[in-house]
Amino acid sequence: MGKRLRQQVLHQVFISEVDRLRRMLIGLGIQMEQGEDLLHDVYLEALKHPPEDRGTAQLARWFMRATFNRAQLEFRRKQVHQRGVQALDPSVKVVPSDPGHLAGQAEEAAILQNCLDQMEPDTRGPLVLRHCCDLNANEIGEILNLKPGTVRKRLCVARARLARLLLEQGIKS
Repeated sequence: MGKRLRQQVLHQVFISEVDRLRRMLIGLGIQMEQGEDLLHDVYLEALKHPPEDRGTAQLARWFMRATFNRAQLEFRRKQVHQRGVQALDPSVKVVPSDPGHLAGQAEEAAILQNCLDQMEPDTRGPLVLRHCCDLNANEIGEILNLKPGTVRKRLCVARARLARLLLEQGIKS
């Protein structure tokens, strides 16, 4: 496949997946402006260093995985920054941005995002990919390099943990 045609295919796949990628980022608690920058970076990376020749379904999963990995990197950077700020002045409480406002929802969305933020990345990731991006265990496994059975187990653990956290916040199903 020629370089120009390859870029067109990458562009078409990215455009077809961009809404799903945005939902994933919002579900992970990434601010809208930061999410757009992150998506832009992923797209440019794909153009500079195109993934192997793959079909459109595999390219879509590649974009999901690359975006998910970039979001995880941003979380690590944010945690390092927060630890640095708190090390300088322990009385400073670093408050995460209001995801309820970012998602255009009310207080319950902020509580849900707060609960998701408290979850471990190993369980939060599959939960967000499943419920924000409508992916099944096989697709999530391909994105996260996990077996489908492991994904299902992590989803079960994540749902139970999320339910406990929501109950602690006074939200019942």
